[in-house]
Amino acid sequence: MNYYYKTVFHSNIFETLTNEDVLNYNNVEKLENLICDITGSKYCLTTCNGQTALYIIMKVLGLDSNSNIIIPDWSYPAFYRNAKFMNAGIKYADIKKDTLSMNPDEIEKNLDSNTKAVGFINHLGYLGEDIITIRKICQKHGLFFIEDSAHALGAVYKGKHAGTYGDMSIFSFSGSKLIRSGEGGCICTDNEEYYNAAKDLVRNQMNFTMSPILAKLLYEQLSNFDWYMEKNKEIRDIYKKYGVPIYENTTDNNFSLHVVYMTKNAYKLFPKLNNMNIPCRYMYYRSLTHLPVASEVEREYLELPCSLSLTENEIKKIANAIRLFDR
Repeated sequence: MNYYYKTVFHSNIFETLTNEDVLNYNNVEKLENLICDITGSKYCLTTCNGQTALYIIMKVLGLDSNSNIIIPDWSYPAFYRNAKFMNAGIKYADIKKDTLSMNPDEIEKNLDSNTKAVGFINHLGYLGEDIITIRKICQKHGLFFIEDSAHALGAVYKGKHAGTYGDMSIFSFSGSKLIRSGEGGCICTDNEEYYNAAKDLVRNQMNFTMSPILAKLLYEQLSNFDWYMEKNKEIRDIYKKYGVPIYENTTDNNFSLHVVYMTKNAYKLFPKLNNMNIPCRYMYYRSLTHLPVASEVEREYLELPCSLSLTENEIKKIANAIRLFDR
Protein backbone atom coordinates (compact mmCIF):
# COMPACT_ATOMS: atom_id res chain seq x y z
CA MET A 1 0.00 0.00 0.00
CA ASN A 2 1.10 3.56 -0.65
CA TYR A 3 -0.21 6.59 1.25
CA TYR A 4 -0.51 8.60 -1.96
CA TYR A 5 -3.21 7.66 -4.40
CA LYS A 6 -2.04 5.12 -6.93
CA THR A 7 -2.79 6.09 -10.50
CA VAL A 8 -6.33 4.73 -10.64
CA PHE A 9 -8.60 6.17 -13.31
CA HIS A 10 -12.11 5.44 -14.51
CA SER A 11 -10.53 3.96 -17.66
CA ASN A 12 -7.13 3.88 -19.31
CA ILE A 13 -7.24 7.56 -20.12
CA PHE A 14 -3.61 7.53 -21.25
CA GLU A 15 -4.86 5.91 -24.44
CA THR A 16 -6.70 9.15 -25.21
CA LEU A 17 -3.50 11.24 -25.08
CA THR A 18 -1.87 12.01 -28.42
CA ASN A 19 1.32 13.65 -29.59
CA GLU A 20 -0.55 16.83 -30.49
CA ASP A 21 -1.85 17.17 -26.91
CA VAL A 22 1.65 18.23 -25.85
CA LEU A 23 1.17 21.58 -27.59
CA ASN A 24 -2.62 21.78 -27.98
CA TYR A 25 -3.60 24.75 -25.82
CA ASN A 26 -7.25 24.16 -26.68
CA ASN A 27 -7.01 21.51 -23.94
CA VAL A 28 -6.31 24.25 -21.40
CA GLU A 29 -9.34 26.29 -22.44
CA LYS A 30 -11.59 23.19 -22.43
CA LEU A 31 -10.46 22.33 -18.90
CA GLU A 32 -11.04 25.86 -17.63
CA ASN A 33 -14.55 25.87 -19.09
CA LEU A 34 -15.31 22.50 -17.50
CA ILE A 35 -14.15 23.70 -14.06
CA CYS A 36 -16.46 26.70 -14.42
CA ASP A 37 -19.32 24.35 -15.34
CA ILE A 38 -18.68 22.15 -12.29
CA THR A 39 -18.19 24.89 -9.70
CA GLY A 40 -20.43 27.63 -11.07
CA SER A 41 -17.53 30.09 -11.14
CA LYS A 42 -17.58 32.67 -13.95
CA TYR A 43 -13.86 32.56 -14.68
CA CYS A 44 -11.16 29.92 -14.33
CA LEU A 45 -7.44 30.25 -15.06
CA THR A 46 -5.20 27.18 -14.87
CA THR A 47 -1.64 27.39 -13.56
CA CYS A 48 1.39 25.14 -13.10
CA ASN A 49 0.49 24.37 -9.46
CA GLY A 50 -1.72 25.44 -6.58
CA GLN A 51 0.79 27.50 -4.63
CA THR A 52 1.60 29.49 -7.76
CA ALA A 53 -2.13 30.11 -8.24
CA LEU A 54 -2.30 31.46 -4.69
CA TYR A 55 0.74 33.67 -5.28
CA ILE A 56 -0.88 35.18 -8.37
CA ILE A 57 -4.04 35.95 -6.38
CA MET A 58 -2.07 37.65 -3.63
CA LYS A 59 -0.23 39.74 -6.23
CA VAL A 60 -3.45 40.71 -8.03
CA LEU A 61 -5.09 41.78 -4.76
CA GLY A 62 -2.12 43.93 -3.82
CA LEU A 63 -0.51 42.11 -0.89
CA ASP A 64 2.90 43.66 -0.25
CA SER A 65 5.26 44.83 2.50
CA ASN A 66 2.77 47.52 3.56
CA SER A 67 -0.07 45.08 4.22
CA ASN A 68 -0.79 41.90 6.12
CA ILE A 69 -2.97 38.84 5.78
CA ILE A 70 -4.73 36.74 8.43
CA ILE A 71 -4.17 33.01 7.90
CA PRO A 72 -4.91 29.82 9.88
CA ASP A 73 -2.19 28.67 12.26
CA TRP A 74 -2.43 25.08 10.97
CA SER A 75 -2.76 23.50 7.51
CA TYR A 76 -0.61 23.45 4.38
CA PRO A 77 1.60 26.59 4.56
CA ALA A 78 1.08 28.00 1.04
CA PHE A 79 -0.25 31.33 2.33
CA TYR A 80 2.64 31.54 4.79
CA ARG A 81 5.30 30.79 2.17
CA ASN A 82 3.89 33.27 -0.33
CA ALA A 83 3.50 36.03 2.25
CA LYS A 84 7.09 35.53 3.39
CA PHE A 85 8.32 35.64 -0.21
CA MET A 86 6.32 38.83 -0.84
CA ASN A 87 7.49 40.36 2.46
CA ALA A 88 3.87 40.79 3.54
CA GLY A 89 2.86 40.77 7.20
CA ILE A 90 1.12 37.74 8.68
CA LYS A 91 -1.41 37.43 11.51
CA TYR A 92 -2.30 33.95 12.76
CA ALA A 93 -5.79 32.72 13.64
CA ASP A 94 -6.45 29.52 15.57
CA ILE A 95 -8.60 26.78 14.04
CA LYS A 96 -11.61 24.77 15.24
CA LYS A 97 -11.26 21.08 15.93
CA ASP A 98 -14.61 20.18 14.39
CA THR A 99 -13.84 21.90 11.07
CA LEU A 100 -10.00 21.82 10.97
CA SER A 101 -10.34 25.31 9.50
CA MET A 102 -10.06 28.90 10.70
CA ASN A 103 -12.13 29.97 13.71
CA PRO A 104 -14.25 33.04 12.78
CA ASP A 105 -13.89 34.38 16.34
CA GLU A 106 -10.17 34.85 15.70
CA ILE A 107 -10.54 37.33 12.83
CA GLU A 108 -11.49 40.67 14.37
CA LYS A 109 -9.02 40.45 17.24
CA ASN A 110 -6.23 40.14 14.66
CA LEU A 111 -7.27 43.18 12.62
CA ASP A 112 -5.11 46.27 12.39
CA SER A 113 -4.84 49.21 10.00
CA ASN A 114 -2.60 47.22 7.62
CA THR A 115 -4.83 44.16 7.32
CA LYS A 116 -5.77 43.68 3.68
CA ALA A 117 -7.01 40.09 3.37
CA VAL A 118 -8.09 36.91 5.08
CA GLY A 119 -6.76 33.64 3.71
CA PHE A 120 -9.19 30.79 4.44
CA ILE A 121 -8.23 27.14 3.88
CA ASN A 122 -11.07 24.65 3.33
CA HIS A 123 -9.06 21.90 4.98
CA LEU A 124 -10.11 18.48 3.61
CA GLY A 125 -12.91 20.29 1.80
CA TYR A 126 -14.68 21.90 4.77
CA LEU A 127 -17.63 24.13 3.93
CA GLY A 128 -20.25 25.41 6.32
CA GLU A 129 -21.51 28.39 8.26
CA ASP A 130 -18.03 29.44 9.37
CA ILE A 131 -16.94 30.31 5.84
CA ILE A 132 -20.09 32.42 5.41
CA THR A 133 -19.43 34.18 8.72
CA ILE A 134 -15.83 34.95 7.76
CA ARG A 135 -16.90 36.28 4.36
CA LYS A 136 -19.32 38.64 6.11
CA ILE A 137 -16.57 39.83 8.46
CA CYS A 138 -14.39 40.56 5.43
CA GLN A 139 -17.18 42.51 3.77
CA LYS A 140 -17.78 44.47 6.99
CA HIS A 141 -14.13 45.56 7.22
CA GLY A 142 -13.40 45.94 3.50
CA LEU A 143 -11.00 42.98 3.36
CA PHE A 144 -10.32 40.62 0.49
CA PHE A 145 -11.47 37.07 1.16
CA ILE A 146 -9.13 34.52 -0.45
CA GLU A 147 -10.28 30.90 -0.49
CA ASP A 148 -7.62 28.18 -0.61
CA SER A 149 -9.79 25.28 -1.79
CA ALA A 150 -6.86 23.05 -2.72
CA HIS A 151 -8.55 20.07 -1.02
CA ALA A 152 -12.10 20.97 -1.83
CA LEU A 153 -13.07 20.38 -5.46
CA GLY A 154 -16.45 18.66 -5.23
CA ALA A 155 -17.41 19.99 -1.80
CA VAL A 156 -20.82 21.66 -1.72
CA TYR A 157 -22.72 23.50 1.01
CA LYS A 158 -26.36 24.49 0.50
CA GLY A 159 -25.95 24.13 -3.25
CA LYS A 160 -22.85 26.36 -3.45
CA HIS A 161 -19.49 24.88 -4.42
CA ALA A 162 -16.15 25.34 -2.73
CA GLY A 163 -14.09 27.91 -4.59
CA THR A 164 -17.02 30.27 -5.08
CA TYR A 165 -17.12 31.91 -1.63
CA GLY A 166 -13.98 34.01 -1.91
CA ASP A 167 -13.18 37.07 -4.00
CA MET A 168 -10.69 34.71 -5.61
CA SER A 169 -9.92 31.05 -4.92
CA ILE A 170 -7.63 28.22 -5.92
CA PHE A 171 -7.79 24.48 -6.49
CA SER A 172 -4.83 22.10 -6.60
CA PHE A 173 -4.27 19.01 -8.75
CA SER A 174 -1.08 17.75 -7.10
CA GLY A 175 -0.36 14.06 -6.64
CA SER A 176 -2.33 13.53 -3.41
CA LYS A 177 -5.57 15.10 -4.65
CA LEU A 178 -8.64 13.21 -5.85
CA ILE A 179 -8.32 14.71 -9.35
CA ARG A 180 -4.63 14.96 -10.10
CA SER A 181 -2.00 15.51 -12.74
CA GLY A 182 1.18 15.34 -10.63
CA GLU A 183 1.28 19.13 -10.52
CA GLY A 184 -1.28 21.74 -11.49
CA GLY A 185 -3.66 24.30 -10.08
CA CYS A 186 -6.23 26.88 -11.04
CA ILE A 187 -7.69 30.23 -10.01
CA CYS A 188 -11.44 30.83 -9.88
CA THR A 189 -13.26 34.14 -9.53
CA ASP A 190 -16.44 35.93 -10.55
CA ASN A 191 -14.58 39.23 -10.97
CA GLU A 192 -13.57 39.94 -14.58
CA GLU A 193 -10.99 42.57 -13.59
CA TYR A 194 -9.21 40.18 -11.22
CA TYR A 195 -9.35 37.42 -13.81
CA ASN A 196 -7.80 39.58 -16.53
CA ALA A 197 -5.05 40.78 -14.19
CA ALA A 198 -4.27 37.21 -13.15
CA LYS A 199 -4.27 36.04 -16.76
CA ASP A 200 -1.80 38.75 -17.72
CA LEU A 201 0.55 37.66 -14.93
CA VAL A 202 0.24 33.94 -15.72
CA ARG A 203 0.40 34.09 -19.51
CA ASN A 204 2.32 37.27 -20.35
CA GLN A 205 4.49 38.60 -17.54
CA MET A 206 5.48 35.14 -16.27
CA ASN A 207 5.15 31.61 -17.61
CA PHE A 208 2.94 29.91 -15.04
CA THR A 209 0.65 28.32 -17.63
CA MET A 210 -0.52 24.72 -17.23
CA SER A 211 0.90 22.19 -19.67
CA PRO A 212 -1.67 21.24 -22.35
CA ILE A 213 -1.05 17.52 -21.85
CA LEU A 214 -1.75 17.83 -18.11
CA ALA A 215 -4.88 19.80 -18.95
CA LYS A 216 -6.03 16.91 -21.16
CA LEU A 217 -5.34 14.42 -18.35
CA LEU A 218 -7.38 16.49 -15.91
CA TYR A 219 -10.17 17.07 -18.42
CA GLU A 220 -10.60 13.31 -18.89
CA GLN A 221 -10.89 12.82 -15.12
CA LEU A 222 -13.27 15.73 -14.54
CA SER A 223 -15.48 14.52 -17.38
CA ASN A 224 -16.15 11.53 -15.13
CA PHE A 225 -16.00 13.40 -11.82
CA ASP A 226 -18.88 11.45 -10.26
CA TRP A 227 -16.87 8.21 -10.56
CA TYR A 228 -14.00 9.65 -8.51
CA MET A 229 -16.34 11.11 -5.91
CA GLU A 230 -18.11 7.78 -5.51
CA LYS A 231 -14.84 5.82 -5.21
CA ASN A 232 -13.62 8.29 -2.56
CA LYS A 233 -16.87 7.80 -0.64
CA GLU A 234 -16.63 3.99 -0.94
CA ILE A 235 -13.18 4.00 0.69
CA ARG A 236 -14.41 6.12 3.60
CA ASP A 237 -17.55 4.00 4.00
CA ILE A 238 -15.45 0.83 4.32
CA TYR A 239 -13.37 2.44 7.07
CA LYS A 240 -16.58 3.28 8.91
CA LYS A 241 -17.93 -0.25 8.32
CA TYR A 242 -14.99 -1.58 10.31
CA GLY A 243 -15.48 0.87 13.14
CA VAL A 244 -12.86 3.53 12.39
CA PRO A 245 -14.35 6.91 13.47
CA ILE A 246 -12.80 8.94 10.67
CA TYR A 247 -13.15 12.70 10.46
CA GLU A 248 -15.83 14.02 8.11
CA ASN A 249 -16.83 17.65 7.76
CA THR A 250 -20.35 19.02 7.61
CA THR A 251 -20.80 19.59 3.89
CA ASP A 252 -24.08 18.32 2.55
CA ASN A 253 -22.27 15.49 0.72
CA ASN A 254 -19.93 14.70 3.65
CA PHE A 255 -16.94 15.20 1.39
CA SER A 256 -13.46 14.77 2.81
CA LEU A 257 -10.41 14.52 0.59
CA HIS A 258 -8.32 12.25 2.84
CA VAL A 259 -9.12 9.64 5.46
CA VAL A 260 -8.23 11.24 8.81
CA TYR A 261 -8.20 9.58 12.21
CA MET A 262 -7.84 11.77 15.30
CA THR A 263 -6.33 10.29 18.45
CA LYS A 264 -4.25 11.45 21.41
CA ASN A 265 -2.12 8.36 20.77
CA ALA A 266 -1.17 9.36 17.21
CA TYR A 267 2.52 9.63 18.12
CA LYS A 268 2.50 5.97 19.26
CA LEU A 269 0.13 4.66 16.59
CA PHE A 270 2.03 6.17 13.65
CA PRO A 271 5.24 4.09 13.96
CA LYS A 272 3.25 0.93 14.76
CA LEU A 273 1.26 1.26 11.53
CA ASN A 274 4.35 2.02 9.48
CA ASN A 275 6.05 -1.09 10.89
CA MET A 276 3.08 -3.07 9.56
CA ASN A 277 3.57 -1.59 6.07
CA ILE A 278 0.60 0.73 6.59
CA PRO A 279 2.05 4.11 5.54
CA CYS A 280 0.38 7.11 7.15
CA ARG A 281 1.01 10.84 7.24
CA TYR A 282 1.71 12.37 10.64
CA MET A 283 2.96 15.85 11.53
CA TYR A 284 2.83 16.76 7.84
CA TYR A 285 0.80 19.87 8.71
CA ARG A 286 2.40 21.93 11.46
CA SER A 287 1.17 24.66 13.77
CA LEU A 288 2.97 27.84 12.72
CA THR A 289 2.88 29.65 16.08
CA HIS A 290 1.58 26.93 18.43
CA LEU A 291 -1.86 28.35 19.12
CA PRO A 292 -3.88 26.06 21.43
CA VAL A 293 -6.26 24.22 19.08
CA ALA A 294 -3.79 24.19 16.19
CA SER A 295 -1.19 22.56 18.44
CA GLU A 296 -3.69 19.98 19.68
CA VAL A 297 -4.75 19.04 16.15
CA GLU A 298 -1.12 18.84 15.04
CA ARG A 299 -0.49 16.17 17.70
CA GLU A 300 -3.67 14.16 17.08
CA TYR A 301 -4.12 14.31 13.29
CA LEU A 302 -3.20 11.12 11.41
CA GLU A 303 -3.94 10.55 7.72
CA LEU A 304 -4.60 6.90 6.89
CA PRO A 305 -4.08 5.26 3.47
CA CYS A 306 -6.74 6.45 1.03
CA SER A 307 -5.74 5.13 -2.39
CA LEU A 308 -8.73 4.47 -4.62
CA SER A 309 -7.22 1.03 -5.22
CA LEU A 310 -7.48 -0.03 -1.55
CA THR A 311 -9.31 -3.33 -1.04
CA GLU A 312 -11.75 -4.06 1.76
CA ASN A 313 -9.30 -6.57 3.25
CA GLU A 314 -6.55 -3.93 3.34
CA ILE A 315 -8.83 -1.47 5.11
CA LYS A 316 -9.92 -4.21 7.54
CA LYS A 317 -6.22 -4.78 8.35
CA ILE A 318 -5.80 -1.07 9.10
CA ALA A 319 -8.91 -1.03 11.30
CA ASN A 320 -7.70 -4.06 13.26
CA ALA A 321 -4.30 -2.44 13.78
CA ILE A 322 -5.92 0.74 15.12
CA ARG A 323 -8.01 -1.25 17.60
CA LEU A 324 -4.88 -3.15 18.70
CA PHE A 325 -2.49 -0.22 19.12
CA ASP A 326 -4.61 2.88 19.88
CA ARG A 327 -4.56 2.54 23.63
